[in-house]
Amino acid sequence: MSDAFASSCRNLKFNTDVTKIDLKNRSVLFRDSNSKSSGKIYFDTLVSSMPLKELVLKVIKNVPAGVRKAAEGLKYNSVLNVNLGVNRRNISDKHWIYFPEDKYVFYRAGFLMNFSDELAPDGASSIYTEIAYKPDAYKPIAYKPGDRKKVLTNRQKLLRSVIRDLKKAGILRDRDKLLTTEILDVEYAYVIYDRNYDKNVGIIKDYLLKNGVYVIGRYGRWEYSAMEDAILEGKDAANAVSCLTRN
Repeated sequence: MSDAFASSCRNLKFNTDVTKIDLKNRSVLFRDSNSKSSGKIYFDTLVSSMPLKELVLKVIKNVPAGVRKAAEGLKYNSVLNVNLGVNRRNISDKHWIYFPEDKYVFYRAGFLMNFSDELAPDGASSIYTEIAYKPDAYKPIAYKPGDRKKVLTNRQKLLRSVIRDLKKAGILRDRDKLLTTEILDVEYAYVIYDRNYDKNVGIIKDYLLKNGVYVIGRYGRWEYSAMEDAILEGKDAANAVSCLTRN
């Protein structure tokens, strides 16, 4: 899907970090993460899918105090995504399963090969597990069974905890062999809709829109949304920018 969109775009830059946005001069400073070279581009209208909190607090230059305060008030949870490849086919017929019990280190386990045959080699299965943590407390974490205040910060211990609990849940067997493992840290995973959510997000979006910045996507708009919502938001943003350009 992304390749289909990219085929109609020009001047694409990959492995590039946006380091500073100057709204007064309508400029974006960026750095190539491979060569460490930097560059600058100018814009009339900017569309951003960067996490809203990161955009305001770390990237945009000279943000008004009231807008910064609103961004500081944005709450979210983070997730460690532990992925396993196993040498046994059809390890489960489920798409995903929730585990609310304290005795499991993860709150959800899913099986990607059941979404598509292309997501695991023949004769193998793919498993993902999700472990939530508070970003302002510790990172990364894995809870010990029965004591959610104690944490394990070592990645190998985390992996062993996940394998142990997958066996406890009857998903893995002792004779199963792991073909591959990967741990991903999703810092901005789930937006928290607290009492100040509407106020804070409204202040930030009004400020950005007045300065020619459209925000899109789950992280850019700071909301719970799915892939199809992001596509529609991108389409709406493109239409809005096109209208401004014509006018």
